[in-house]
Amino acid sequence: MFREERCEEILKILNEEGFSTVQNLSDKLHYSPATIRRDLVYMKQKGMIEKSYGGATPSDTGKLNALPYELRKHNFTEEKKHIAKIAASLVRDNQVIFIDGSTTAACMIEYLSPKSGITVVTNNLENCILLQRRGIRCYCTGGELSLSSPIFSGSIACSCLSQINTDIMFFSSKSLSGAGIISEYSESISEPIKFAIKNSSKTVYLADSSKIGTSSMFNICNLSEINTVISEIDISERFDNTFDSVEFLF
Repeated sequence: MFREERCEEILKILNEEGFSTVQNLSDKLHYSPATIRRDLVYMKQKGMIEKSYGGATPSDTGKLNALPYELRKHNFTEEKKHIAKIAASLVRDNQVIFIDGSTTAACMIEYLSPKSGITVVTNNLENCILLQRRGIRCYCTGGELSLSSPIFSGSIACSCLSQINTDIMFFSSKSLSGAGIISEYSESISEPIKFAIKNSSKTVYLADSSKIGTSSMFNICNLSEINTVISEIDISERFDNTFDSVEFLF
């Protein structure tokens, strides 16, 4: 397990329990206390936790970043469905498309036609199952499966995406800053997306308005590298027409 994955698991435990000792984290994650202590030092430096005697508690930032995948699925559901329906309308028959592991992109699946002849590449195990049930051809990246979500990451996922060319790719992230920087709180999530962007003819970013004006630790790309941004409202004015080459849909 990568350090970023351990940190995600530590945050999940801290959010569930409020406080946890080093030994408790060691027992649950099956890593040595020394490794856990190093992780806690790193997390403290990044503002993810507050260290307490013998253990740690989540910081306000950590509480936000550690929201489990199953809970994120039920946040901003109407906004995500609105965005997903527009996104799905951009898909053409027989295209090869990439859908990332985000809960926003996952909402696209119900709007994709099994009769369109499309092929979907994804790094989300749950997406694969949904696509199979709808009779849509699917490729899964594989990789290290997160303990807290159905998302594959790591070097295997990156290697797979580096070898696959797509006509159009759809992704979301934790944050879109006022300067147009798209970022994610986890390196393990952000790295595969960079490969998918590089090998796609068209790139579509999905962002409900709650992400706008926020920033996370790991940069993915700049809005200038994106073809289309979809939100539930018109967000183009928030960027003072800086990104004229980007198509904003809502």
